Amino acid sequence: MKVAFISLGCAKNLVNTEQMMALCRDAGHTLQEEPAGADAVVINTCGFIDSAKEEAIDTILSVAELKSAGQVGKILVTGCLTQRYQQEILDELPEVDGIMGTGSYGEIVPALAEMMAGGTPRRFADIHGMIDEFDRVLTTPGHYAYLRIAEGCDNRCAYCVIPSLRGRYRSRRMEDVLAEAKKLADAGVKECIVIAQDITRYGIDLYGEKKLAALLRELCKLDFHWIRLHYLYPDEFTDELIDTIAAEDKVLPYLDIPIQHCNDKVLRAMNRRGDKAELLALFRKLRERIPGLVLRTSLITGLPFEDEAAFEELCDFLREVRIERAGVFPYSPEEGTPAARMLNRVDTAEAERRAELVVDVQSRIMDDFNDSRMGTVVEVLCDGFDQQAMQFVGRSYAESPDIDGRIYFTADHEVEAGEFVPVRITGAMDGELTGQLASYQEQEVQSSEKREQMLQNFAQIEQEMAQLVEENKHFTTPSKFLNEFPVALKAENEKTREELEKMQDCGKQMGVLALNAAIEAGRMGEGGKQFVTAAETIRVSAGTYDELIDQAHKRLADSDERIAELEEQVHRMVTLLKENNVAMTKLMKSCQEASRQAQEWNRLKPCPNFKEMENQIVVLRNADEEIAKSEERNRMQMEDFTEEMESQKKNFDELLQSMETVYRHAAERKK
Repeated sequence: MKVAFISLGCAKNLVNTEQMMALCRDAGHTLQEEPAGADAVVINTCGFIDSAKEEAIDTILSVAELKSAGQVGKILVTGCLTQRYQQEILDELPEVDGIMGTGSYGEIVPALAEMMAGGTPRRFADIHGMIDEFDRVLTTPGHYAYLRIAEGCDNRCAYCVIPSLRGRYRSRRMEDVLAEAKKLADAGVKECIVIAQDITRYGIDLYGEKKLAALLRELCKLDFHWIRLHYLYPDEFTDELIDTIAAEDKVLPYLDIPIQHCNDKVLRAMNRRGDKAELLALFRKLRERIPGLVLRTSLITGLPFEDEAAFEELCDFLREVRIERAGVFPYSPEEGTPAARMLNRVDTAEAERRAELVVDVQSRIMDDFNDSRMGTVVEVLCDGFDQQAMQFVGRSYAESPDIDGRIYFTADHEVEAGEFVPVRITGAMDGELTGQLASYQEQEVQSSEKREQMLQNFAQIEQEMAQLVEENKHFTTPSKFLNEFPVALKAENEKTREELEKMQDCGKQMGVLALNAAIEAGRMGEGGKQFVTAAETIRVSAGTYDELIDQAHKRLADSDERIAELEEQVHRMVTLLKENNVAMTKLMKSCQEASRQAQEWNRLKPCPNFKEMENQIVVLRNADEEIAKSEERNRMQMEDFTEEMESQKKNFDELLQSMETVYRHAAERKK
């Protein structure tokens, strides 16, 4: 049986189509590209938004015309449209002979057999079940292919129907993903495009933790030249993932992060996690830590609760962040979604108008980005020769296939599809770039210039590190003083305690004097009135004296506690200082080693690994920032310590005042 396949919608849908093609091939059926002449045509549809539904219906009707003309035998419709509108497809499109849902791609062969036998297959398996592992027939050019690592979605955005069409989020086992990836690499695929509805969440359902970073490190061990990432959700980024993207040379600094909007009220209404401040912080962090980063996003205008102020906020956000690539869509209310039931709706015409305005804003940003590339030499993956333009066409790391612009270039010799070549950018028009094949001598000139800039960056960092070490020497010296300070305070307390013991003896003597005076008064009878008065005076003074000594003892005990706290604080301070010294020493060694490597690259290699050099610069600068933060923490600790010492000094001043009072009373009684 001759079977033709038509795949509509996203790359994830294309992977399902390729799996069905492999199943049919393995069952002995003949695959053909064009519908005309096929015994059966399988149309894998998209049903996400109105435009996708319209494309699917138009495609079905066009194949139906071929069927009416006798050029097509049967029509089987699969995918999101049929999953969403099962009975409606059969009722409204009688030309369709069978339907299948998104959970039943593995049943394509028996469904075709049933249909060709005169039946009307209706196959709708559980969309939440385990992902079936099937072979694929690649329909993309041989040098790039998609690698789907998960199915479904758990994000539950208020405007989206995907969870009801594709099921809950399910990650593929890493060993299965890597096995398929190895097949792709062995088949000659140079660009591996990792896809899922949300790849940042990969592994959380299987392994209890996010495993995308680990997966990427394993993929980088395979024979790919580029690894491109699609659909990373902004609230799921980890530092490990960012570091992996920055460190792995094969992982392209091109990140597709759909944000849809930036206004906090709109984001909350749409059940999007995070807010504008978090988006700004994420994009800032990504640009700081990933050299040469190109960002792509998707945006929706006219969402419920998007008033004029929220729309202007979105435009200002784009002007500030300057995302290089963006897909812009007017809001399409989808039945069955929470957003479709919201009252704060924007008129469809107004949503479309706003989309056009955002496209204008984004076009200027993209034009500025393209202008910045004029005269540069970029690595281009050739996609082939365009007969209409009479030029070769390809993409740099900044262009993803089918969604971004391309680079048209001339060459003085044949360039094969799948070949990586240097292209000097010479022009831009309507988002597309033009250029010419650069000689390797020209590439080396630019490489030398970039290499010299790298060396200057390393030299600057080394100078900054040396200055940082010099400026922070005062943090390395006070350890001895800090350790000695509590010891000195303890010694002073001991001296004070000895003095108090002597004073206590004086108090006891005063009590004896009072007793003696009372005895003498008793012996003298009437003549001892003066002794009675003296005895009472001495007794009262002795009581006051004892009270003052008790207060001094209490202050001394409090001082002991303060000193113990100071000892702990001093220990922490000294530990921090030691750690800081170690960090500073390591950083200086790293800086010196990086500078040495850069100089060695400059001496030995005509084309160094610029990304690795850039990554080292980023690492060193991040380390510099961490040291600066550490120094700020040390400074604050020092300030707290100084305050504590001032408090301790005040405590001792009060103690001394109490003791002076005691001594004064003692002196008065002595008189």
